[in-house]
Amino acid sequence: MTVSIIGIGGWLPDEIRTNDAWPSNFGERAHAAGDRTFNDIPESEDPVAAAILARDLATESADLFLGAKQRRVAPETTTAAEAETHAACAALTDAGVNGGDVDLVLSNSIVPDRMSLPSAVSVARAVGAHRAIALGIEAMCASALAQIDVARAYIEAGLANVVLLTQSHLMLRTFPLAH
Repeated sequence: MTVSIIGIGGWLPDEIRTNDAWPSNFGERAHAAGDRTFNDIPESEDPVAAAILARDLATESADLFLGAKQRRVAPETTTAAEAETHAACAALTDAGVNGGDVDLVLSNSIVPDRMSLPSAVSVARAVGAHRAIALGIEAMCASALAQIDVARAYIEAGLANVVLLTQSHLMLRTFPLAH
């Protein structure tokens, strides 16, 4: 049996926030906070790899925005389910698939609308996947990979023919600009 990705869709908010949007004292506050390394990167015994890592970490420590120049910012009123629905509709269009043909909707919302109900339920309803099973797959940074694995398993088991995967990452709304 062959399992294939037949459509991809995405949604980006219209508003773009550049680094100059942050308060003027952001740099002082960032340096006062101490270590801002996001990843625990093991040191390599390979001298070339160690030199590359040291160079990149030094660059990161000098850059307040860790390489980011701009970010897309969703309106405060945009829910995770709405963001995922925009992308889901684009994916279905790209695949040439009707929402009613979807058997399973898997979602992951980094900043969920509700604590207990996954966005998959709202996305399924919004795209017309009324007979689909809707589940949240929360595996942090590996959620997309976990979703692909679950989708493959459902298809190979004959439990689904069309699976729709959605993720939303509305992280900026969780941090004040001074953070």
